[in-house]
Amino acid sequence: LGSEGQIDLIEDFYRRFHTKETLILVDPVMGDHGKPYRTYTPELCGRMRDLAAQADVITPNLTEAALLLGEAYENLPGDEQGIRRWLERLSMDGTRSVVLTGVSLEPGQIGAGFFDRAAGCTGFAMAHQEPEHFPGTGDLFASVVLGALLRGESLERAAQRGADFVQRCVAYTLELGTPVLEGVQFEPLLRELMTE
Repeated sequence: LGSEGQIDLIEDFYRRFHTKETLILVDPVMGDHGKPYRTYTPELCGRMRDLAAQADVITPNLTEAALLLGEAYENLPGDEQGIRRWLERLSMDGTRSVVLTGVSLEPGQIGAGFFDRAAGCTGFAMAHQEPEHFPGTGDLFASVVLGALLRGESLERAAQRGADFVQRCVAYTLELGTPVLEGVQFEPLLRELMTE
């Protein structure tokens, strides 16, 4: 989202259409690699924080988690217990589920930490880390998680499905040798999500 006005429109949409049966997932796209995007002023970050507060599930990356918590990126926890503490803080006292992307607890593995508000627990969904980073993988991950949740899967299963699918798409794209800036070639693999 590029402006506070856009956030106002989405909040109005929530007010008009949200019911007990509605699942709201917010992917708070605000920054990456330890820095907010240039368009994300402190005011816009604050409004994104307000929008995320209305979600049932949020899927921030590590940079966005720091921004949502008002923490310096340098304070990012480096161990499992620290990540679990951040997940619990991001859950707003257990009122929303959280899937924190870009988590790596050991070399060669990357994925997500999660807090499941329904189960009241934290956990991790990891996959093999490929040797390249592609733009758009966070969007793909959040989409797979949302699709799995709408199919009635647990948050743990949804997060693992997202981590596994993104890893397969990155590996497939590396085999094809397409330019990194074109993102991952996920379309030929979408059928895998239907057959699992």
